[in-house]
Amino acid sequence: MVESDVRYPSDLGLAADATRILAREAAKTDALAAADAPRVRDRSRAADRRLRTLNRTLARRTGQGKEAALRLTGEAGGLVARSVGETRRRIARLRQRARGRGAQAKLAAAKRLEELTDRAEKVVGQIARRVAEEKITDRLVSMSDPDARPIRKGKLRQPTEFGSVFQICEITENTRRGARAA
Repeated sequence: MVESDVRYPSDLGLAADATRILAREAAKTDALAAADAPRVRDRSRAADRRLRTLNRTLARRTGQGKEAALRLTGEAGGLVARSVGETRRRIARLRQRARGRGAQAKLAAAKRLEELTDRAEKVVGQIARRVAEEKITDRLVSMSDPDARPIRKGKLRQPTEFGSVFQICEITENTRRGARAA
């Protein structure tokens, strides 16, 4: 197992990360897009506010934590969905302007934004399933490392780790000779 360097994920935390990353990456394309290009608003402060509200609600221990968590997570999912829509419009504008000088840079920026937007859409879908209280089978745990998965280890101190599982096999000289003889 190769452990990923990600904090313990929550859907609300992922929503905050998604809004922040989409706005940051779209801002990097401002010079490539036209002055009248669709803007991607940074909604990370609004998502972070919901995350802080949830933490305060859970700290009060009033028994209303689950309802508040679902409500605030759903609101953050709406923020991400709006950011995804704005980013899709920015991608379309970049591809539309990809002619002549600088076309490759515009297409590369559009491709990068497309990858991040697909991940953010997966977060939106995850949040929708969570709010509907459905099971999430293929959970995204990090916007920056989409291959990381939760891995249950059963350790007392840290029962769940996040990373990737690799299987390493060794090919010896005897194995290669046996393969040639067969």
